Amino acid sequence: MSYLIFPPNCRPSRQLALYHLACQNLSLEKILEQAPTGEGISRVHLLLKLTRLRQNHELASFFNKVIQTDRGVELDSILINRLKNLGLITFDGNYVMPSCDLYRQYFLAQLN
Repeated sequence: MSYLIFPPNCRPSRQLALYHLACQNLSLEKILEQAPTGEGISRVHLLLKLTRLRQNHELASFFNKVIQTDRGVELDSILINRLKNLGLITFDGNYVMPSCDLYRQYFLAQLN
């Protein structure tokens, strides 16, 4: 199972990455290295998601369970809906997993 480094619901991050590559401001390696950090080109997008999660401890706790495993987890349907509305998860049958590896990397560091 593979994950996209940039969130599928965040077209501006992908466009920004292409812009930096085209202008040769950043190499692909540097973009990928910085992506899950506070220096990455998606930092504003990630910070907004983090703020929303920190406003709801229960939601943050459940999302933390999602990013801790590669198998996917079953969650409460209300929490699944909230995480889906935030664009943080995707479905694999009855299980949920992070929408992209960027979310897994960033939120593992931020929520622990």
